[in-house]
Amino acid sequence: TPSNALASATVYACVQVLAGSVAQMPLKLYRRPERGKEVAIDHPLYFLLHDRPNPEMSDYVFKETLMAHLLTWGNAFAEIEWGADGYPAALWPLLPDRMEVGRENGQLVYTYKPDMVRPVRLPSWRVLHIPGLGFDGLVGYSPVRLQMATLSGDRAVNEYGWRFFANGARPGMVL
Repeated sequence: TPSNALASATVYACVQVLAGSVAQMPLKLYRRPERGKEVAIDHPLYFLLHDRPNPEMSDYVFKETLMAHLLTWGNAFAEIEWGADGYPAALWPLLPDRMEVGRENGQLVYTYKPDMVRPVRLPSWRVLHIPGLGFDGLVGYSPVRLQMATLSGDRAVNEYGWRFFANGARPGMVL
């Protein structure tokens, strides 16, 4: 699974480097005047996107978390907490393995299971969804699941090596 694939040093290193690199990039909100563009520091969404998406996370941790979800599960989700002023007040990451995406009456519907038992239905206006590569335009494919055979082979090679060296580097056979 994407969760236990991070036990592979190669997968972990790749996810860490990519997620950390994306997290370092500033996320700025721009305004389009008549010519060019300018940073919209005074816009209510600027602080949320650039500095602190929620009271518990820095922008770096938030972007790194969503990028790690995207790289392992193929999708990144965050719940949008709306403020009284009509603007988003916070963005809360959601675990991608607990989310189902579907369509009902032509509308996207997200079903989230925070405790893996009771589903919570979220309308599309409450979910920020960043899909990875996919063919239906709805959800992305998990890169880890697509490379399952390769990762399983890597794991088998590692286990064989551990057993071999744990046995004093002597084959366990008798002629």
